[in-house]
Amino acid sequence: MVFLYRQLPAITGFTSVQANLPATVQNTGFEMVLASNLVSGQNFEWNTNFNFSIPKNELLRYPGLQESTYANKYVVGEPLNIELLYQYTGLDPETGFYSVLDRNDDGSLDYEDRKIALDKSPSFFGGWNHELNFKNFSLQFLWRFVKQEGTLELFKAGFLQNQRAEVIDALNTNTQYQLVSRSTAASRAYNNVLNSNYTITDASFLRLQNLNLSYDVPKNWLRPLGMKSATLFFTGQNLITLTSYKGLDPEIPNGGINFNSLRSITTGLNLKF
Repeated sequence: MVFLYRQLPAITGFTSVQANLPATVQNTGFEMVLASNLVSGQNFEWNTNFNFSIPKNELLRYPGLQESTYANKYVVGEPLNIELLYQYTGLDPETGFYSVLDRNDDGSLDYEDRKIALDKSPSFFGGWNHELNFKNFSLQFLWRFVKQEGTLELFKAGFLQNQRAEVIDALNTNTQYQLVSRSTAASRAYNNVLNSNYTITDASFLRLQNLNLSYDVPKNWLRPLGMKSATLFFTGQNLITLTSYKGLDPEIPNGGINFNSLRSITTGLNLKF
């Protein structure tokens, strides 16, 4: 069964109600966790753990799907978290604008022309955590990785709004971007291509999610000062991100115009008397 929230008119006093759809979904996947104490000595210790997951789900059956209001959202044989898109067919040689495929040749574009399914869930993800201790020093850091696809926007050449830098290529011949124009037809073509596979791009990333480094000051240094303990620490989050994704943040790869977490660095001294 599939649980979701159906939208309700505001005059009912509620914005939505939980519904149970007559669908059959299969959830499968693979998950692995490895932990190891690589080094365990008197002055040095190194512990590490690695996790790896492949999530999968598939809509097996949905009686009456094509006659329901969810025909433009779900497809039997596909995952649940998909977006149905048009097929991009290149620049129209007559207008120079983006064009997408009208699959049923009825002269209009609607959900029946959206047959390409973009799975918005990651193909796999995981992390590799390390914890090292050497005498009074302690270091802990986590690398996180995700394999996924995302989308990119901001290639509306000719309009007075933020665009990606490479859109300047629209001024050249043999460009992949449509003719510079502020016409209604150009705007319509852009809106159509935003809902096509043209925007799909690799949004995989490897990120140094967090890093913590600390040093405990020897107690024999602290006794003359009347202190019980003193710790110097450095903490960083989102310090390094390796990705080919050209949006703001591959963690939110929907359009490339949003971000989730800022890089942050914190240092300090913790004293106990």
